[in-house]
Order: sequence, then C-alpha cells, then structure tokens
Amino acid sequence: THTACLVATPVCWGDMSKRLRGACPSRATRLRWVGQMLHAAAVLEDVGVSHFDLKMSNWLVTSEGEDGDVMLNDFGIGKVGERHSVPD
Repeated sequence: THTACLVATPVCWGDMSKRLRGACPSRATRLRWVGQMLHAAAVLEDVGVSHFDLKMSNWLVTSEGEDGDVMLNDFGIGKVGERHSVPD
C-alpha cells in the first residue's frame, strides 16, 4: 500500500471561490494563478497522483492581496500510484 503525507503552509485567506467573489484580481495575477494551477496538475501527473475533485473551492489562496499564491487542497477522493487516462 501507499501512504501519502502532504504538508502545506497555513492559508490565511480561504479558497478561490471566495476570492473570486470579491474584487477581480489583475490580469497578471489571474495568469500567475492559472500557471500555478497548471504546474500543480503537471506535478501530480508526474508522480502518479489523481485528485478527482478539481474545483475552485479546492484551490486555496495564501493571501487576500494580489501577491497570494494558490495551493491545491482536499485529496480525500484522490488516488496515489494509479495513472488514469482521459477519454477522447
């Protein structure tokens, strides 16, 4: 069996769904966040982790301001060590 342990920095502002209800972040910030999301998805693919629940409320924002980063949360239904293909 595989055991995964994820350690993350405390998140002080909440999830992306809450963040996007407020003032719209700048285009540069939105592009940076999308880049971080894509990078996280690529890393998961590289190590064979499937999340299965990618939605805005599972992306945490580390700061209320434009300088915050995003982190993926809630791997409750994820799988470790299995590769899953996406149907065409």
